Amino acid sequence: MLTVTNISRRCPWGQVQESKVIADGIFWFSTASHGGFALSQERYEQMPDHLKACSFTDDEFFEEDCSWCAVVLAFPYFFNQGMQAAAQECYNRFYGSNQ
Repeated sequence: MLTVTNISRRCPWGQVQESKVIADGIFWFSTASHGGFALSQERYEQMPDHLKACSFTDDEFFEEDCSWCAVVLAFPYFFNQGMQAAAQECYNRFYGSNQ
């Protein structure tokens, strides 16, 4: 099972300074220079392939600049309408509007 503790050991953005559990298997991490979402393997497998493709590391990490939108679009019920709208706009801008 993925937890904040064991995923923070392998966070691609460096040492975790702040972490937040968004929902079961959905985490937000911040480091001194970057951050983003991390998903459990189960959550990652639930994502549609076109959203998985947004991961900059080709796995369960979605950075805060662009690929974060994939997590919000895949699991919209955990985010407010403003976040959902921003995620759709980000996805359309950086990945195309083929959702």
